[in-house]
Amino acid sequence: MKSIINTTPHHLKRAPTEQELKMANIVFQNVDRNGYKLKHSIQQLMDNPTEYAAALIQDCPRNLGPDIEQLLNAASEDYQAISAIFPDNVNSELSTRLISITNNHHCFIKQQKQLGNAKTTVQVLEIELINNNNNRSTNNQTFFLGNIYIWPKTDPLSTKTLLQDVAKYINLKTSRLLLAGDFNASSALWDRLNQENVMRSVRTKNQHYAYKTQRVSAIERFACRHQMTTLLQTTEPQPTFTETDCRSSWIDVALVGLKANRVWQAVQAMEPQKQEYRQHLPIKILSATSQQGCREVDGNC
Repeated sequence: MKSIINTTPHHLKRAPTEQELKMANIVFQNVDRNGYKLKHSIQQLMDNPTEYAAALIQDCPRNLGPDIEQLLNAASEDYQAISAIFPDNVNSELSTRLISITNNHHCFIKQQKQLGNAKTTVQVLEIELINNNNNRSTNNQTFFLGNIYIWPKTDPLSTKTLLQDVAKYINLKTSRLLLAGDFNASSALWDRLNQENVMRSVRTKNQHYAYKTQRVSAIERFACRHQMTTLLQTTEPQPTFTETDCRSSWIDVALVGLKANRVWQAVQAMEPQKQEYRQHLPIKILSATSQQGCREVDGNC
């Protein structure tokens, strides 16, 4: 079920300045159905209301609980939160909940849709960035945000189908698409340091890693066909996912189309407040005006 929560945070004492509006940073994270991580992600957005245009959160708890509902309500009318669970059954082990939150001082949501199923799902938001007069801008500032989660055991065909459905839904306007989330895929484009371990696991007939590498082919072909770029980290690359047994990988990824890349140009892994056994780091997507000298990959073909 899709629900839209309109909320006015007590944190926001003023409208963003012209420079702050141009920042339009976005944060995304898989919270592993952990209520603490979800609350921290929401609180981070509220505590930095002039910096972040949106938060894209994957694999949220099936039942949000009263404390999280209260936090969302505390965000008030300056934020719009779209919470959706797929399928519409909180008791299903295979259900997946995504939450996308936008800052109304940075953008307007024109329409939204959830695609896929419990194992491969994406929320697509058509947004309009606003100008420094706090009004809606021209169509040149219309973009699509995709909040995506791909289950670790998803077969490659389902991944391909989901990506095709995204392109079809936005009428092939992929140049304006920012697609970010947990792809559960390891590619040399964004995970160079871990490729040897991945391929070793594939050679041992590990289906999890075989699917992981096969999903990459679907993602890379989609990115190549639609001229999308993989955003890289601005500093020394660090894994986006780590475990206490020292295993790590880069599976949380942001892809951008050509026009979207003029706005969002790099990513930065952020340190969490609390270490957890399974830890997806929050990832900040940096806008062009919020950082200098970003690193990026031009032409994934």
